[in-house]
Amino acid sequence: MDEFDDIDRALFSLQLEEPPDDLRASILAVTVEAPREFVLGRPFSWLDLAVAGTALAFAVWLSSLVVAGHGGPSLETAIAQLGSALANPVVLAWLGAGASTAVWLSLANLTPLLAGVRSSRA
Repeated sequence: MDEFDDIDRALFSLQLEEPPDDLRASILAVTVEAPREFVLGRPFSWLDLAVAGTALAFAVWLSSLVVAGHGGPSLETAIAQLGSALANPVVLAWLGAGASTAVWLSLANLTPLLAGVRSSRA
């Protein structure tokens, strides 16, 4: 330990400036008291993913029926075709695979761990 005594004495002999008066307030303003921002990379709950995936699948399916002309102008025909499509085991298997993927992606933490680093806005 004796080898560091000279370094310690040199460090303690340095003249340090006084910190600014509002240093603590500015640090708190950009950390603890900072307003929360909406971040697209926030973790979604499984319910968010399930609702969004179901709505997207239904919209794609309904638009493909309208574009192909199979759905016709009536909504009853489209709903009847949806019911018959959901009775198909292949469709149910794909829905299960999509739901399973959504659950696994919502459980996976794909963001790198940062040691509490935030952007500065002071």
